[in-house]
Amino acid sequence: GSPGLQVWGPVPQGITRAEVLTSGQDGVIGLHLLLPEGKGWHDVTQEGLEPALKEVTRGQLRIMPLLGVFARMLQNLEAPGEQALGLDLLSPTYERLWRQEGLIWTVQREESQLNSLTMRALASQRRALLELWRGGVALVPGSASPNPWIPPGVGLVHELQQWVRAGIPSLEVLKLATAGSAEQLDLDRGRIAIGQIADLAILSADPAKGLATLKSPAGIVLRGRHLDSEALQAMRTQLRDRQTRIRTRLAQPFEVTAPEVPDGDVVLTGFARTIAYKDRIQAERFSVVRTYDGGVTFSSHQVVPGADGAPGADVHITQVFRQGQLQSFQVRHAQRSGGDQGILAEGLRVGSTTRMAIRRRNASGIMDTQTAQEPLTLVDGSDILNALIMGQFAPLGPFYVLDLAGPELAPGVEQWQMRSHDQDNGLHVATRAGRMA
Repeated sequence: GSPGLQVWGPVPQGITRAEVLTSGQDGVIGLHLLLPEGKGWHDVTQEGLEPALKEVTRGQLRIMPLLGVFARMLQNLEAPGEQALGLDLLSPTYERLWRQEGLIWTVQREESQLNSLTMRALASQRRALLELWRGGVALVPGSASPNPWIPPGVGLVHELQQWVRAGIPSLEVLKLATAGSAEQLDLDRGRIAIGQIADLAILSADPAKGLATLKSPAGIVLRGRHLDSEALQAMRTQLRDRQTRIRTRLAQPFEVTAPEVPDGDVVLTGFARTIAYKDRIQAERFSVVRTYDGGVTFSSHQVVPGADGAPGADVHITQVFRQGQLQSFQVRHAQRSGGDQGILAEGLRVGSTTRMAIRRRNASGIMDTQTAQEPLTLVDGSDILNALIMGQFAPLGPFYVLDLAGPELAPGVEQWQMRSHDQDNGLHVATRAGRMA
């Protein structure tokens, strides 16, 4: 590995505690490695944790406990709670994800003993954390933000408060969250000393007497720059206004023009929108034309949002088939800002072979040329066109797809697989990213 680069992560499934402790891994995220097989935090006993606690205490492994993963489920998720957690400061995508998770918890509370199970689990984790601290295990506080209902900043304060409730003194918790973490992670911050990065929190009360004061600092020093409470509030207001503008834009439909099509008989046209957590991801118009020379052309025009929720980029795709084989294609990706002319990727089948010559161009000229040796069934760029083309031309079993990655349309060939499904009598396609029904 790279010198000075630490390896952290949760315990991989199927890996034993002994294997983790002897693997050379620097740190573990979460407390799962303490659980006996077949037990959860809601039903494990202190006696059941003892063997693991002794084993971990004897080792050199650092641990980031993340008690907030359970504690978040007990928070007030009504309007006052949302305001305190700063939900209006989140991006709309995160907001939708958080609300969806909160709705699931609400249903589970009505149908099961979610609160009771969560409180038992949290109590077990607090007891385990206290034993780890007493045993001298290197503990590094972390928040697990931005998991649902764990906000940046405040989420770490909530985590530290859980440590105090576990029985660790407030002053010791503060040391672990500052100088202690810096020492364990080998960072040049976390201490007030010459040569350290000047990141400081200016508080109006002694945090050793109550960690809640960390939620509303009187000011901060960020890399040597002082920001008082008025400056911090102005930044929050600016962020809140920006997120409000994005939400407003995301509520407005995209205007998508129809794709350019060749002369011929129009077989199919349509419009589709992709929505995730009620936020629009993209909008697309597509067409299928049977040309007079016997070929079939699939065309698409997609509009995707930019960072501010407004239309950010246009993607135009054309794929031409003859006798069931991909003969040529064109894909153009262009940002709408700054007069970007975008990248054009185009391909042409080489004579009577199955190879495809691929060329990329921008406003300055030809970027590169490549040749795909595999027989390509389609160009992956539109879920709608993918489904239409595979339904017509993809064979059962493995087949090859051209992926054009990112705004640069970097080409790469992937193998997908189509199988018949006995349960629904349908065709299912396995891609590298997952299964497509």
